[in-house]
Formats: sequence, structure tokens, C-alpha cells
Amino acid sequence: MFRAAERIQQALGTQPAPSRASFRIGVSGVVGRTTNTEFFLPMFALADRVLSIRNGEAADLLRDLRDDELDLAIIESAPPPAARLGLEVVVVDRPVLVAVTAPHASVAADWTNLGIILLRSSAELRWDVQSYLDAQQLRPRIVAETDDVVFLIEAATREGYVAFMPHSIARHSIEAGRLAVIATIHGAPASVFAVYRDGPGAHSAEAVVQRLVDHLAAQEATIP
Repeated sequence: MFRAAERIQQALGTQPAPSRASFRIGVSGVVGRTTNTEFFLPMFALADRVLSIRNGEAADLLRDLRDDELDLAIIESAPPPAARLGLEVVVVDRPVLVAVTAPHASVAADWTNLGIILLRSSAELRWDVQSYLDAQQLRPRIVAETDDVVFLIEAATREGYVAFMPHSIARHSIEAGRLAVIATIHGAPASVFAVYRDGPGAHSAEAVVQRLVDHLAAQEATIP
């Protein structure tokens, strides 16, 4: 309500317009917990815009997008076809999942000597992990579930435990030698979607989405 009032004041000339307009992005909780700051860095390069980023549930973000309270929504699942009228939906990322554990940890061929910590927040990632374990006949015992990515990383650094997570989350710990990769899932079905309104005013959102796609594709190309 207050943001709408501010826009009316600006349109009537009773309030000076800001020198740089805001670009309003909504990020779903699942995406926020399974990405890191580097995910958003390409958007910081918009010289004529100031980013305004907030979190929320995917359904609420899509509603705000339609109500012109957001310019772009980054969510973990695509809207159903019936709800896409007037919207553009783009896959910006298919996370590469890695199974990580402590360096030099003893790992049995079937992982039965490992306890696995699961990322609870994303049903899609859980499904990808379970499908991989079943296909490879791996049988770690489930010891914990968490929404806390920091806890997930720290637990995986202890010998005897393994965790699956997006490579972007684990990358710094891997490069620092705190974690070792023992399995990789490329092309996992779980995805990150960008949704924005179509029409004449979509060029800013299109530019942002293309920056994201190019940046994330370049990052993925460096993953072994």
C-alpha cells in the first residue's frame, strides 16, 4: 500500500523521483537457502538500477509479481501452465549437486559406513539425491535433516558423514580443502526459475535474467 502511494506521489510530481529506480526481486526461501551471494552478483552490474531483494514463499512472490510489487521472481518450481498467462518463465540454473565429506575420509564402496545429512528445504533436491543413491546402490544411513546450509557444510567436514548440496554452496570449502567431493550429479531435474511479466516493460527483467543465465553457465563449465 505504501509503495503504491509513493508511486502515485511521484507520478503527480509531489515527490521528487529517485535518481536511480529500484529493481525489485523476490527470492523464494528454497532458492535463498540453496544459493549464495555470488548467484546475485551479475545483477549488481545494473548501473541504472538499485536492487531491492526480499525473500518469500513462491506463491506469494508470484502474486506480488502480478500485482506489480515485484519485477522478477526467482523460485524453485515453474508455475503450472494455467498460471503462466502474462508471465515469462525461464530456467536460469540446473544446480550441479555434489556429495562431500571430510578429506581423506574412509568411504566404503556402498557408503554404509557414512551417515548422510539431508537438505530438507527442497523436495526436488531430495528426490535427485535419493534417485542417485538408488541407481548407484549406495546405502548411507540418514542421521539428520536440516534447512541450515552452514550446518550442512560443517557436519560434512566431520569424518564419517556425507552431504549432498549444490556445488555453488560447497565450492569455497572444497577449494579450501575442508571438503572432498566423492560424487557429482550433473543435469539434475531440480531447477531454479526466473519469472517476470511479459509485455513492453519486460526488457529490464530480460536483461537481468540473461546475465544470470550466462554467469551460471560459465560457473558450471568450471565444475569437474
